[in-house]
Parts: sequence; C-alpha cells; structure tokens
Amino acid sequence: MLAFVTAATGLLIGHWTGHLNMVNLNGDLWGTFYGAVGTTQGARLGAVYTGGDGAVITLGKVNDICFNEPSSCDSGFTVSLWFKHRTTYSNDVTVRQIFVTIGDKARFPFKLFQTGRRTDEHLAVKVSASSKQCFYIFPVPRSLWSLFVFVWNTTDLNIFRNGLKVERLKGFCKDEKQKAIEQPVVTLNGDAMFDDLKIWNRTLEPNEINDMFTCLRDERGDQDFEISLQVKLLDEEWNPNMADTSHYQFNQLKNNIESQIWDVYVDVEKTHYIETIVTHKFRPGSVIADFSIIFNLPYYEMIMPLLEAINQNS
Repeated sequence: MLAFVTAATGLLIGHWTGHLNMVNLNGDLWGTFYGAVGTTQGARLGAVYTGGDGAVITLGKVNDICFNEPSSCDSGFTVSLWFKHRTTYSNDVTVRQIFVTIGDKARFPFKLFQTGRRTDEHLAVKVSASSKQCFYIFPVPRSLWSLFVFVWNTTDLNIFRNGLKVERLKGFCKDEKQKAIEQPVVTLNGDAMFDDLKIWNRTLEPNEINDMFTCLRDERGDQDFEISLQVKLLDEEWNPNMADTSHYQFNQLKNNIESQIWDVYVDVEKTHYIETIVTHKFRPGSVIADFSIIFNLPYYEMIMPLLEAINQNS
C-alpha cells in the first residue's frame, strides 16, 4: 500500500490502498491519474505502477517550509519509498525518465529520475533547497524492489538503499536561490512501481533507516537472498575503461557476464529463482568481476549451478 505522510507533522494524513479512485482514510478524493496506471503486487501489500508514455499519478499537497519556501529550509527533510523501475533504451543508451517529483509544474525541491544517453543502470536525484542545488547519479539494479531513503541535511544529500548508505555517487552541489512554491504536490511518472511513500520534515538517522528496512522486510516475510562473488575472467585483458560504469566497454562486459549467468540457470531450469544480477565493478588482475546474484529463496545451494559451471571452464 502507498502511505503518504505530511512533512509538517510526521502524521499520516492519507493512506493509499492502491485503488485507482485514490481515496484517503477520510473518504476524500486526494489524487488524480492519467494514462496507463494501475495496481500491482508491491514490496509490502499493494503498489501502484505508471506505464510510461505520459502516464502520471498526482498525489496530495505537501505543506512544509522545505517545499513551500525551499530557500528557508533549515531543518532538512527525508523522502523514502519502495521503488522498482524498468529502464528504456534507444540505440543502446538510456532514455530520460522522471519518476518522482515534489513541487509544481516548473520548480521541484525534490526530483528522482533517470538521465538519458547513458549505458549504465542508474538513478539520478536532484534536490533544490536551503539555497543549494545538489545533483547525484548512483548505480541501481533494475526490475528489483528497493527501499530508497533520501536525507537532505540542508548542505548535502545522503542516499540509502535497503538500509545501507550508497557510496558510489557522482555529482555536485552548488549555491542556488529558490523561489516560493504555492502548492507543491507529489507526482509519480515513468515506467515504474511505487509503494509506501513517506516524507518527514527532519533528517532520519542511519539507525532509523536500517530499522525501517528491517521492519518492512520482516512484515512482508522477505526472503530475498544475495550472494556476492569475485571471479577472474581468464579470457579478458584489462582496460582502464572497464572501471568506468558509464563506458561502453564496462557495459559490454557486464551484459556478457550477466547473459552467461542467465544461460547457466536456463540450462538447469532454475531461472525462476533469480530476482536479478548486479555487476558492481571490474578491476585488474587480469580482469576480476565483482557481482551479486539475488535469489528469492534463502539457500546457498542456489549458487551451486554457477560454481559448477565456473569450475568446468577454469
């Protein structure tokens, strides 16, 4: 279900069960939608999706100084949501998608999106508040539910995924004055799914964020199981471009490895146990690949088909 929390009080003012009439607990209409939107299985119970091609869901207003008067935001804020997206490609590069905005039609104190003309799986976030503008790009797995928490502390932005701080950030912060926004609202767009959206008028602490992830995962009986591996690629010769996640050589090798892993599980008819494969990085020696496989069953035996295939080819 999609919960919407006011940043001003931290009090739950609406509870979206995912039905398309978007009625809150008081029975009032508090949201609108357009295009290919609907409900689906979420990270918790139900979730909503927007199917791209102009589909948009508009939620209720946010009444807080950080969003009404962004330049006067002196206490910071936190935005959290369970999120799952699909990347759209054109000629092997990403197509720009906007997923979440808080603001009006022209000004957004908070925006979560995907940039265009890149070859790597990523998300981007921009915060315009406290007389600052910060923009960051960070790697993410696609087609996998993740709990993202964005903490604006008035000088910089910290990003957490599934309770852990994201360290691989590319971006900048600069001074910028912002204009007042009369009626900031939350909008959901792009080819994505959304669940349990919350906004606070303060910065959450790392232990609170970790507890939030642990609590929600326990609530839904989460059994996702991540196994990380480091594998030496004997047939590859190191090239410094392989360390750049935006370079085509990184993504070419990444796609090749992930395709071969999928083939292993196709042969043993166990692809339905794999949630996603995440290639983290390549490093010299000759070439060492660091990657993770996320399974939907918590059994180490799930990795055995891949280990057997590696041993046969070593």
